[in-house]
Amino acid sequence: MKHLSNFKSWAMTVAALCLALFTSCEKGGDEPGDSDDPTKQYELKAVIVNYSVDISQDFMDFFDFTVIHGLDETEGVRENITANSWSFTARYGDEMTVIPERVFCKVIATPKSVLPTIDPDKTYNFTSDHVMSVNGVRNNDQTSLLTTSGNGYKFPIRGNKLEEYLAKGERTIVDFSSTIKSE
Repeated sequence: MKHLSNFKSWAMTVAALCLALFTSCEKGGDEPGDSDDPTKQYELKAVIVNYSVDISQDFMDFFDFTVIHGLDETEGVRENITANSWSFTARYGDEMTVIPERVFCKVIATPKSVLPTIDPDKTYNFTSDHVMSVNGVRNNDQTSLLTTSGNGYKFPIRGNKLEEYLAKGERTIVDFSSTIKSE
């Protein structure tokens, strides 16, 4: 009888230890898909978009510029560019926002309704440069370049041909779009 009592006591102790051991472990600490999963550290938690455009003074003198930038299937935000340089940076993701599936930025040049005096003997330089980039921020806080685009629009034109060039109307000088794969 004493052995049975010792066995019950030992069994209760083992059961209590097992219960204490299993309840003290964090829930799912070793299960696939948990935060300790090594593949989770490489998943995106945010994206950072950087857009910049530089426009020559000749271009600014004869054209008005509009930039449209946005996310996914929205129509985007429309802004007028009033200086030779324009830039935009935003971070999407983390806890406050959702990582978009697509980002875009478009710059449109429209001839001004009131033009400055044209010198027929002068060469006007219509130039612009742009850099568009999308960077991913991973769960391990490492940043990596997802996509980039950099290019320039260069068009020198003599003043005696400028009216013909302006008559062609609106033109797109930047048309950037990037699809983001979050895994």
